[in-house]
Amino acid sequence: MKKRKALFGQPQGSLSALARQRLGAGLAAITLVGIAGILGVRSVKASWPPDLYAAVVENHQLAVRLMLRQSANPLVLDEYGRSLLAYAPSGGIARLLIEAGVDVNQPETNGALPLHHAARHGRYGVAQALVEAGADISARFGAGGTALHFAVWQGDPQLVTLLLEQGAVADDPDGYGSTPIYLAQLREHTHLYGLLEQYR
Repeated sequence: MKKRKALFGQPQGSLSALARQRLGAGLAAITLVGIAGILGVRSVKASWPPDLYAAVVENHQLAVRLMLRQSANPLVLDEYGRSLLAYAPSGGIARLLIEAGVDVNQPETNGALPLHHAARHGRYGVAQALVEAGADISARFGAGGTALHFAVWQGDPQLVTLLLEQGAVADDPDGYGSTPIYLAQLREHTHLYGLLEQYR
């Protein structure tokens, strides 16, 4: 039976160690734009290196890793003063950015931190990575809301539990006097009542 041919006429599974090494070197030499282009990602934020923003928001961890290896600067802030961590869709992307030196407590223009964004959008994996790296659980922004206020508003018990276990305060009022417990009642998130009461 004939072996199926792969690209470049190589039988499948027959790549030598030298060929694999050369292939790896070739991938490392791909331009930043080329990586994102291959993955079908388009950049929409000119503040960052070409296509790094797009690769981050599309959760293409391989592309992000290769761009960072090629010295793409992840520390640039956008027009709102946000770091790339504010846009991270997964814990894997967040960890890559944190390892590259992005500050987990970098406030944007309105004072919001990456943890506020993670809580607001229900991104548990991102919040977990931020907390592990020392994110400020009690930080406030805008009307004085904390990450716990946002997590409760979203009704995410896993995220609420994470924040409470890290010291978030269940009856801490924001600038309007609204506590996370009150927000749970307002939103009728009955599944959070008992959880919040445990940490009152």
